[in-house]
This record gives sequence, structure tokens and C-alpha cells, in this order.
Amino acid sequence: MTHPEATRFFMSTSEAACLVIEAAARAASGSIFMLDMGQPVPIVSLAEKMIRLRGLRVGTDIELVFTGLRRGDKLHEDLICAREDTVPTAHAKIRSVIDRRLVSRPEMEALVRSLFLVSRCADRARVSEALRAAAQGEPLPLPAAGDGRRPAGALLGVALEAVHDPLRAPERGAWAS
Repeated sequence: MTHPEATRFFMSTSEAACLVIEAAARAASGSIFMLDMGQPVPIVSLAEKMIRLRGLRVGTDIELVFTGLRRGDKLHEDLICAREDTVPTAHAKIRSVIDRRLVSRPEMEALVRSLFLVSRCADRARVSEALRAAAQGEPLPLPAAGDGRRPAGALLGVALEAVHDPLRAPERGAWAS
């Protein structure tokens, strides 16, 4: 196991499949749904229960070993971001996810252009970090310049100003490809 405090959600395959089909039937373009998976289960409790169900003793017959969290692992699953809410649907176990942030067209265009500039760096780690930051509504990382000149991707900073400070957003059509 990764960590003694780790928790995860569990659901039977048949229940998950039924809820996914039900959500798909209700979906409109751009819909995001969250399934009610109950309460998170401590992984240690699950492991101990499975060991006991086999008639064995934890610590005597089977030792629990914690390997530590690996890159990307989380102690607890995040079902929604801080800027998101859920609202009920007609189905008790399906909730609709809504984003409380309103993004204008110029802000979205600036964000897409920023992501495009980062993607041109051909650095998977930088692109992954930029996508994660964009999804969380955080500032995107700027490409580095080693010679003191502004990198080709420095326009990213202009785009980010537009995303994070709408009063400084460039006028429509001000971008050159």
C-alpha cells in the first residue's frame, strides 16, 4: 500500500455501468456528471478486512507494507475542483458538475493561444504542467530563455495577463500567428 491514511472510492462494476449509461442518456453537449460513489474507504481497513476474511491475521500471517506515495498519487481522491459545484439531477445518484467561473471568449482565446505556445516547446513535462495549471485556473508556466532574450513563447505572458487580468486583455484580432 502507498500510505496508511490513503482512501479511495469503490463501486461495483454493474452499478457504475448503469449510472454511466443513465448519465449518458441525460447528457447534453459539454455536460459533466459526477456519480455518487458513497463514502471514501480507508485502504488499510479494506486490506485488513480482506486478510481477516481469508482467515489470516494482520501482522502475524500477513504484514502490511507501506511503499509511500509515488509521483501523481494522492492520499484522497478529489472529485471536483475548488471552483466547481454540483447540482442534483433527476437521478439521486447522479449530480451535474458546474464551473462557477465564467470565462469570456477573449479570455478563452488567450488561454488556448497560451497552451499552443507552451505546446511548441516540445517538452512533455512543461505541456503537462501547463494543462494541469489551466485546468485548475492557475497561471501557466512560462518557457525559459537562457540567453536573456524573450523566448518565442514569451507571448504566453501577454496571454496570461489577459486570462488573469481581463482589463489588460488584447483586442480581438490583435494576435498574429
